Amino acid sequence: MFGLLQTDRPHVFKIEGSYELPWGTALGLYWFVESGTPLQTEMREKGIPFYPFGRGDLGRTPGYTRTDLLLQHNFRLFGNQRLNVGLNIENLFDHDTVTRRFQVVNRDTFNVSDQVFFSGTFDPIALQAANPTTYRPDPRFNLPDQWQQPREMRLQVRYSF
Repeated sequence: MFGLLQTDRPHVFKIEGSYELPWGTALGLYWFVESGTPLQTEMREKGIPFYPFGRGDLGRTPGYTRTDLLLQHNFRLFGNQRLNVGLNIENLFDHDTVTRRFQVVNRDTFNVSDQVFFSGTFDPIALQAANPTTYRPDPRFNLPDQWQQPREMRLQVRYSF
């Protein structure tokens, strides 16, 4: 079926900047916002995914935003020696946005002949309704299963001579 690809993000906005203060401290900020990705109902025929209702039938994941902050300071030591201490914080505000939902309807894969599958008469919904014990529903369907990475902080120390 035709439709939006799973990586479609029509809106992306990024801003990045840094500023070095006169006493050797530097601040950096990276912020971006982007649209969510399309979600679609997925079924499988012999393990191969197909989308019976087309791509994007379940809407989109929520919009995604992330703010990263960098703080660092240069210390002058003896002669040409320098010590740089920095703190890099990714996902500063610790957002936990859902980035994916489980999209597979059935725990079991369909197994019909290629002739039936490509005949245009293959109806996976009717086949599932007629054989509920063979094509069991997956209770995870359309539930969140991936989230944005949690806040991460890294401390760096660099000595140069």
